[in-house]
Amino acid sequence: MYLVDIEKKTTSDGTFRLYAIGDMHCDRREFDEEKFKQYIAHISADPTAVAVFVGDALDGRIPGRKFFDADAVRLDFLQNLKTYVNHGLAVLEEYFQPLIKAGVPTVFISGNHDEYLEEIGLTAELVRRLGGTARYLGGEGFIRVRSGKPNKTKGFYTTTIYGAHGTGGGGSPGSKINKMQASYEWVNADVIMAGHVHDGDIRVFPCYGVQESGLLSLAIKPRVLYRAPAFTRRAVEGMVGYQGRKGYAPGDEGLLYVQLNPERRKATRMELEV
Repeated sequence: MYLVDIEKKTTSDGTFRLYAIGDMHCDRREFDEEKFKQYIAHISADPTAVAVFVGDALDGRIPGRKFFDADAVRLDFLQNLKTYVNHGLAVLEEYFQPLIKAGVPTVFISGNHDEYLEEIGLTAELVRRLGGTARYLGGEGFIRVRSGKPNKTKGFYTTTIYGAHGTGGGGSPGSKINKMQASYEWVNADVIMAGHVHDGDIRVFPCYGVQESGLLSLAIKPRVLYRAPAFTRRAVEGMVGYQGRKGYAPGDEGLLYVQLNPERRKATRMELEV
């Protein structure tokens, strides 16, 4: 398990915005490049942003591998079959470079499709190429975000995030959220993030307890379940992709993110209109 420490200077109450970047599969024709670029541009312009990419940058079904489908592959990748992986890394570096140039702390998690290219360690190599504020979290791990504007009497606030690519859910959004919520049985974190199911969602629910010190009083702290928004379309003209062959319905295509205020113990769902 990997651990990443992020120090984010923000306002004195420690407010920052957490952006999950979900499954891309950018070597496929279903990849929604315009939507992805708008999301990246929005994050890059947010001085409070912390970003987590939850995996599956490439579909990884290269020639000679199981399920390779030439009809579903982007033209520029078809034209670079002999250098498929290197071309993909160059494309991904260009896509994520605006975040690094803007100084946005960006954590990268490897997904199951990235592992189809197991011999090259795609995600780790992408982080190495990006450098700067890019950090590698392997297949799962914890991210500690220390945010705020420390002074003599008050230091940083701490928010703990558990990130993983995730596993499949059932056919309904309920089972996908329930699978994440079960992680709280063994994960001590304020936010649990995952992707994989191509169906973005945020669930904020209160966790009740009592103050650990001082007068006995009720303490309420938000916990967040964050399924990352994906950047693949359910269907494009002229081909039938994985979701079509399986008969899956479209997932939520909204671009959801969450604003966290650790001083007030508040988490707010936000959405970017595209």
